[in-house]
Amino acid sequence: YVPEINYGVFTCWWRAIMAIFVYKNADLVLPVSKNTKRELFGRVKPKKVHVVYNGIDTEKFIPSNDKEKYVLTVGAVSWSNLKRKGLETFVKTAKILPKTRFILVGRHADNSINYLKRIASKNVEFTGYVPFERLLELYRHAMVYAQLSRHEGFGVALAEAMACGCVPVVTKMAAIPEVAGECGIYVPYGDAKATAKAIQEAFKRRELGKCARDRVCKMFSLEKREEKLIETLNNLVKSEE
Repeated sequence: YVPEINYGVFTCWWRAIMAIFVYKNADLVLPVSKNTKRELFGRVKPKKVHVVYNGIDTEKFIPSNDKEKYVLTVGAVSWSNLKRKGLETFVKTAKILPKTRFILVGRHADNSINYLKRIASKNVEFTGYVPFERLLELYRHAMVYAQLSRHEGFGVALAEAMACGCVPVVTKMAAIPEVAGECGIYVPYGDAKATAKAIQEAFKRRELGKCARDRVCKMFSLEKREEKLIETLNNLVKSEE
């Protein structure tokens, strides 16, 4: 529920009614972060709730030994995502660092791409949709990944980039700190100047890329998710017997 950017099911009354009905009647709700659980409990009290983080294939998402000096962010380009995922801030930050390459990967969902291109400097590349193999290549070679969002329920793209050894430059909003942890360089939401400074720092702190991958392998692997799902569902079945 983020009314200032008109985001979330509870910003619409009739969707909120349906969501409350579903949450109250579900045998088990599995939020993908502790932050999502807190947000849920602020609106409704389900029967049973267990946090099960998303999982990343850490054997597929691996760093390259040949990192390149560019900043990557991933997200569909839409009017809502300009604020929610901080895409506008990403583009404005690039103008402050004209000698640094910025790459925004994501399909163009509406005409908001025209606005971004109007305000963008020449060092910003808008790839549009790319096949998975190309996306993986961009993750693996990027030195820095920027997740400048106002809200993320988890942040799968962030975790994928971290698994590939990118240094995370992130906000402290919603579930982002749960994913980035001590490996992230944090910036205020919507602050392009602070973000530019953090990116310059990130290029110098390559050790945070290793920290990021180790964190994902430890906390957000597919194996960890599978183990937690099986444990949670087994407990549910036993409680119903």
